[in-house]
Amino acid sequence: MSTLQAPLAKKLIRIPGMAYAARKLLRRLFSGQDGVGVTLLDSDGVHHMGPTNSTLQLEIKVHSKQFYQRLLRRGDLGVAESYIAGEWTCSDLSGLFNALLGQTKRLKHLLRKFSWLGNLRPRILHSRRHNSLKNSRNNISKHYDLGNDFYKLFLDETLCYSSGFFRKPEMTMLEASVEKMKKACDSLQLTADDHLLEIGTGWGALAIYAAENYGCRVTTTTISKEQLNYAQTRVSDSGLENLVQVIDQDYRQLSGVYDKIVSIEMIEAVGNEYLELFFQKCHSLLRSGGKMLLQSILMNDNDYEEYLDTVDFIRFYIFPGGSLPAMKRIDAINTEENLFERIDTFDMTSSYVVTLKYWLNAFRAKADECDKQGYDLAFQKLWEYYLEYCKAGFSSKHISVKQLLFERA
Repeated sequence: MSTLQAPLAKKLIRIPGMAYAARKLLRRLFSGQDGVGVTLLDSDGVHHMGPTNSTLQLEIKVHSKQFYQRLLRRGDLGVAESYIAGEWTCSDLSGLFNALLGQTKRLKHLLRKFSWLGNLRPRILHSRRHNSLKNSRNNISKHYDLGNDFYKLFLDETLCYSSGFFRKPEMTMLEASVEKMKKACDSLQLTADDHLLEIGTGWGALAIYAAENYGCRVTTTTISKEQLNYAQTRVSDSGLENLVQVIDQDYRQLSGVYDKIVSIEMIEAVGNEYLELFFQKCHSLLRSGGKMLLQSILMNDNDYEEYLDTVDFIRFYIFPGGSLPAMKRIDAINTEENLFERIDTFDMTSSYVVTLKYWLNAFRAKADECDKQGYDLAFQKLWEYYLEYCKAGFSSKHISVKQLLFERA
């Protein structure tokens, strides 16, 4: 059940001299790393790159010279595709990502003359996947409808597929997921008199938590068929049908007026083109003076324009149509249109690093179950790469996650 698209994962025609050129590029890249040394092993021998006395020593084994072809012709997309195809392995994938994230701009500059043509098709395909009303269901389905049993392999009992809040280091993943929901509900100052709108149901954890612990009414919406059916069953099993309504509706089609709004890591699926519309819609759905809490993964302000101008591994293979917002973009929309005032910001980035460690450990421990469910090795390597990639992003503060509290203007 590999999610790789065959046209992009097929073998590339070998061009003489590519291995030499790629090794030369990698040597230049790692020469700029103070604390990282690399030993690269391929059929031509052993190649040392970077300082040999550094604290972090990585060993990269190249099992096929297709790796070099993909690196030069498709950049970071090609590196990911090559890993998933089993063409290279690394002694410490997380350490490699942490090292490379500090060199992102340099790597792109070094690869630009090689990979611009190879990345043209992915950029065209990505532009066609924007989260319009027509495209959004298909985009969401490709990630969230993989199967509920698959997500149960590595998520805790709440099935929260978002960062937990590790208020104390000794917390379990389950405790951190509950703490995250409590933090969101307390920030909104939920009461039994409130009608809460949740945009992005997930598997129903927060809607049930809010109804059980605060007595409020909850309307929660999702456009994932798998999540819709699961959340509805979960609400019924909890005996909360009188308080929680799970509906199948795109946020753009919602109507009514609510006291509070909550959305946990859904805004990343809105897309840059529709951010303004998202906040306009939320403004129309919220009563005057009402509060809205968004938990959002954020791209650094300084990297935002360059991020929008490229197509990375996650947006192409994991979240089609997705795009991380930046704080400056969110603030600009709300200030210019007088929609919302941001009244509190709570940074949870360090908690996401721990969350991803839990997910990775659980995922790797369930490799046999993945096999039994029909998820092949390429699929498993894709997900390992994705989770490690994200963990490195949060560890290096290349991206962050924050709970943002807004008040309607």
